Amino acid sequence: MDDDTFRTVARNGTAEIKEKGSRFVGEAIPVQSTDDIAAQLGAIRRREHAASHHCFAWLLGSPVATEFKYSDDGEPHGSAGKPIYDVIAGRNLTNCLVVVTRYFGGTKLGTGGLVRAYGGTADAALSNASIATVTLEERWHIDLPFTLHDRVVRLVQDHGARLDSPTYAEVVRATVVVRRRDAARVIRAIREISHGRVEPVRVD
Repeated sequence: MDDDTFRTVARNGTAEIKEKGSRFVGEAIPVQSTDDIAAQLGAIRRREHAASHHCFAWLLGSPVATEFKYSDDGEPHGSAGKPIYDVIAGRNLTNCLVVVTRYFGGTKLGTGGLVRAYGGTADAALSNASIATVTLEERWHIDLPFTLHDRVVRLVQDHGARLDSPTYAEVVRATVVVRRRDAARVIRAIREISHGRVEPVRVD
């Protein structure tokens, strides 16, 4: 993976397995923040309120995961949350939540059986999800004299970037959308081609 790309869930995936009477329901969900995660977990717990356990793991941060958490939600320590986490991390995913809900079937599975059931359900849910590689971009606002418009457009396109939402008044106002790894080079080239007349401003 490049240093400005990451892999994540683009479309939810679900899966269900049964093990000795217990039913395990997995959901793989794209998330962007801890608030997003809390909302998704709350919705699943309300919807699956009759379940015995809602075990989960998530990773956040792009292009590299910098935050993570996993929970056994009452199952024996290390038997649920960590196996789910290992599946996500093993697929090199981030900004991703996987929840595995268990409906207890009356037969204890033991730690090894739980690890296989929770990890296997998480893996199946991710296999049924759509996985995408996301490229990080930066956005820079520019005020561009008309005399430089065509040259800057060609420059931007030659670097694989694009000019977004241009408006034409006394000057051309637009946003340069550029891949993060190329941003410094493109912005420097715009300054050089305009001899300092164009000063791009980073848009958060």
